[in-house]
Amino acid sequence: MPRNASSRDSDTLGTVARAAVILRSLAEAEDDVSIKSLSDQLQLAPSTVHRLLHLLMEQGLVERGENGHRYHAGTEFFRLGALVVNKTRIPKLALPYMRAVVDKCDEFCMLTLYLPAERKTMIAQTVSSSHPLTYQSEKFRPTAVAWGARSRAILAHLPDAEVRSIFEEADVSPANGRELPPFDDFMGALADIRRKGYAYSVSQKLQGAVGIAAPLFGAQGSVFGSLNVTVPEFRWDEKRLAEVSGVLVEQARRLSGALGCRSAGGLYGTQQDNKGRA
Repeated sequence: MPRNASSRDSDTLGTVARAAVILRSLAEAEDDVSIKSLSDQLQLAPSTVHRLLHLLMEQGLVERGENGHRYHAGTEFFRLGALVVNKTRIPKLALPYMRAVVDKCDEFCMLTLYLPAERKTMIAQTVSSSHPLTYQSEKFRPTAVAWGARSRAILAHLPDAEVRSIFEEADVSPANGRELPPFDDFMGALADIRRKGYAYSVSQKLQGAVGIAAPLFGAQGSVFGSLNVTVPEFRWDEKRLAEVSGVLVEQARRLSGALGCRSAGGLYGTQQDNKGRA
């Protein structure tokens, strides 16, 4: 092998290793990070960090923060991570609880995860019912968190500052072009979701689709996703809301407990609301 070819291979391996270290640092960071902090942490020259970040940005694995001088993991990085996660813990653990929902309600059930760095949600697992859907729920595609029951069940349990940012960045409804209500009214709707323990929407994310969702909580009691069903509006009877929401809340509470949330029992509203009588 020519000597210059060996040298190029060595340089490529070095670039791959340094890029992997940067991705690991971004994944473990609690907030956006600067080039200087990465340089100090990884003992790499700032110019090297800058070059690697831009290489990773070209692939969607890294994105700039709001001020343009800090960086965080990109949407593609989260998508790839979700593809791996889908083969491991949370979606696999969720399947029995999702099947219990379908067994009791006979409606299409989804597991939705929250992507905090992107402030978006993503479907990570689905279980079909005996009723075929006329539309597809695309897995692993990040979507807006401001609309739809499966997203609002999560949004209702995020910190107020994060909700404010999501509200200010939100576009109109992808289903019908409707705008969000005034912020105080929006916060009131989220408080109602917390009180009841579930979210309910009609034609918010998809025209003609009804969504019911219950939040999911991790070991520290923080929300990370939702368990939800979707039903075509043409065959939905609102009298079923008590039944379906009750099943979802029950299975979401059980799944949260299985994932280590010790306070799961107190995070789903009152028993009266969970039965749909509030």
